[in-house]
Formats: sequence, structure tokens, C-alpha cells
Amino acid sequence: MKIITVTAAVIQKGKYYLLARRKAGNTPRSGQWEFPGGKLEPDESLQQCIKRELKEELCIDAEVGNKIIEKAHHYPDKSIKLIAFKIIHFEGEIHLSSHQEYDWVRPQAMNKYNISEADRFIVEYLQKKHPEE
Repeated sequence: MKIITVTAAVIQKGKYYLLARRKAGNTPRSGQWEFPGGKLEPDESLQQCIKRELKEELCIDAEVGNKIIEKAHHYPDKSIKLIAFKIIHFEGEIHLSSHQEYDWVRPQAMNKYNISEADRFIVEYLQKKHPEE
């Protein structure tokens, strides 16, 4: 099975991080919460990918920082390599196109959300980084 490269944006505002909920539907991960992002396209760098995805999904212009963490995840229907990047700054007001809602969440409260399996390692990373918040 081919591994699909996917980027995820870790956007921080104070002690809160942005989570977005996929639209409800008949896809395997619909209705779940995730860090926004998407699939790498041919001839595109990882930074270009996350920047494009944030523009498409949230209508924001992002300044992409360093890679934070990456991990392969195997779903029954596909395998992905998820690469999370810190977003240093963004401009524009968030308008959702492929999500039904978003929320700013402290890492220790993220367990209350139905987080996509592949994104859970990012949650664990943030919770270890901010253990008492």
C-alpha cells in the first residue's frame, strides 16, 4: 500500500491550539477533530502544501515554521505519513470550507474531543510539552 504524505498545522494562540472538525458525511473520518492540513501534491514542498491547505480550508495566509513531529499511521483504507508544522503567524479571518466548526483548545482538554487517530500523536506531543495547562 502506498503511503500518502499529509501535512498538519499546529496553530497556537496563547495557551490554546486550533482544532477543526471535519464535516459530517459518509467518509471514514467525517465528524472527527483534527489539526488542519492535507495531502502533498506532486512538485510541492511540505511548506507549500501546508500553506496551500490552510488557504483552501480556513481562508488564511500562514507563515510556516519548523517541522514539529511526524509519524506514519495506518488506517484500514490507507496509510499516511503525517508531518506537523508550527504555524508562526497567520493573517485573515478563519472561514471554514472543508470543516464544520473549529475551536481553540488547551492541550490538556483535547482528550474531550473525538480526535482523528492519526492526529492523536500531535495531541500527546502538545500535552507533554504543556503538562499543567
